Amino acid sequence: MRITCDPQADAMSIKFNNLPYHHTEQVTDLILIGLSENQDLISIELLRLSHCADGIQKIAEKYDIRETMHGKRECNCNEEI
Repeated sequence: MRITCDPQADAMSIKFNNLPYHHTEQVTDLILIGLSENQDLISIELLRLSHCADGIQKIAEKYDIRETMHGKRECNCNEEI
C-alpha cells in the first residue's frame, strides 16, 4: 500500500496494489476510485482533504492511528506501509 498527499491539490491517494489501471469511478463528489479492467480496486483518491480535518482529528483522538500504522510512531505521506 502507498499513501501520497498533494497539498496543492488538497488531495490524498491510497494505492493498494500495482494492477494495471483501467478507469476511474466517482463514488461521491469528493471520492474517486481507480479500478482495473476486472473491476478490482486499485486506489482511492480523497479530494478537498482539508475539509475532512475535523473528522480526521476526531478519529485521531479516539484511536491511536500512529500505533495502527504497523507500530510506527510517525507516518510520512510518501512512504509505503
